[in-house]
Amino acid sequence: MDSDEILFKEAETYTNSIVAFSVFQGLAYAFYFGTNSVFNCHVKSANLLAESLVVMFIVVAFLCSYAIYRLGKVRSRLNSDHSDLVISFAKGKIVVVMIFGFFPAALTFFYAVNVVVPSACQALIS
Repeated sequence: MDSDEILFKEAETYTNSIVAFSVFQGLAYAFYFGTNSVFNCHVKSANLLAESLVVMFIVVAFLCSYAIYRLGKVRSRLNSDHSDLVISFAKGKIVVVMIFGFFPAALTFFYAVNVVVPSACQALIS
């Protein structure tokens, strides 16, 4: 194997890892937010926690997307024969990262930002 092929495979591994991280982060947070009432109440009642989580999920989604974009550019330069296909795969991965990055952000925004904290939460978090 030459160095270009090794770099191509390493960049593919990095992009797949970024996608896996984004998907796992989004699903794990959504599952935990939906099934753990104590965590749900903490997110709803802690000062600026929900807003910070929304911003964090959006920033992470954009950073992951940018990393995939740059790695896709590297991969397309290393494999110029199939550069259109490589860029298409990178765009698909960016879409997946954005979906799973914005899903927990939207979940938190709609169910935890500017909501009235239920009285049941006061008993759970005190």
